[in-house]
Amino acid sequence: MLHFLLINKIKIFEVLYLNHKLKLRLGSFLAGVCNGVFGAGGGILIIPILESIKLKNKTAHATSVAVMATFSLFSFIGYYLNGYFNFQKSIWFLPSGIVGAIVGAFILKKIKIKTLKQIFGILILLSSIRLLLK
Repeated sequence: MLHFLLINKIKIFEVLYLNHKLKLRLGSFLAGVCNGVFGAGGGILIIPILESIKLKNKTAHATSVAVMATFSLFSFIGYYLNGYFNFQKSIWFLPSGIVGAIVGAFILKKIKIKTLKQIFGILILLSSIRLLLK
């Protein structure tokens, strides 16, 4: 009986582990697709996935940025190879965008988690409204 329970417990753990890995892979795939198609948006999927594997909220946000940077690099290569990249227009965004990114990383440390979630939710809501009205 004990042997049966142990084997079943191991099988259940294996199924949960496989489902967990499947969720991570599927979520990552969908985030990559969003990044490739929309140029952004994958972080919205990555953050809850990272939180589901017990990363703290701020760590999930920071980790999501690193994951999305990697996805963005490969999306950029695809865009570039398909002739969708305009260097002359993009160069104007880089200086202030880089400074803003550094400032944002330091601000993250000082923002309460509840405030961070509210700001993030408002940005998603405003983006959604903007897209729906276009």
